[in-house]
Amino acid sequence: MLQTTQIDVAHDPIVMQWIDEYKQLDNPTIVTDDNAQMASDNLRSIKEQIKEINARRMKMTRPMDEAKKEIMRQARELLQPLEEAKNSLESHLLKYQVEKKRKEEEHQRMLIEQERQRLLEEQKELEEQAAMNESDLALEDALAVEEEIKAVDNIEIKATGRVRSTYSTSTIRYKWTHSLVDFSLVPDEYKKLDDVKIRRVITGDNGTREIPGLKINKEAVLSTRGR
Repeated sequence: MLQTTQIDVAHDPIVMQWIDEYKQLDNPTIVTDDNAQMASDNLRSIKEQIKEINARRMKMTRPMDEAKKEIMRQARELLQPLEEAKNSLESHLLKYQVEKKRKEEEHQRMLIEQERQRLLEEQKELEEQAAMNESDLALEDALAVEEEIKAVDNIEIKATGRVRSTYSTSTIRYKWTHSLVDFSLVPDEYKKLDDVKIRRVITGDNGTREIPGLKINKEAVLSTRGR
């Protein structure tokens, strides 16, 4: 059972008072050197407190992180043979069931075709009988058989390849996947910029300043440190 631990760091009351006052201003701006110096000092204090809180946090969580790493290592060792066996069994079982499903579909098609041929022969005999004997009844029967043939042609092939036992059932399901053929043909909405790579090549005085389709900006970033 995890025990809650409190981070033993108190906020600087003077800094917190300044933050409260600053947040209450309708339009907080810095317009004089005195304002700027006070803001700079408080910014430094805030950063120091952030650094101290994070240091305390890391000191408390590092043993937990190390324990988690060890647990994950042990779990990987235990899981590896099971995962390998699972993947192998899934691969072979899927291959078997896909083939089983194909054979089921093939068998159903054969039965449908046999029934279709039987009905065609019956229809032919009835049509010949109707023509020979001028029998309206035989002609009606031939027309009825024609409807049966249409129904047989519309029979849906249903095969599952399912494997079922008293303990388990394995079925086949399908999912849609994709693979890249020609990136230039991919619509823009499915393309994504590599922000990490872009930041890397534009950083520094000698960084890239022109990339087609992008606007490279130079933004000011504040850096505050102790004297």
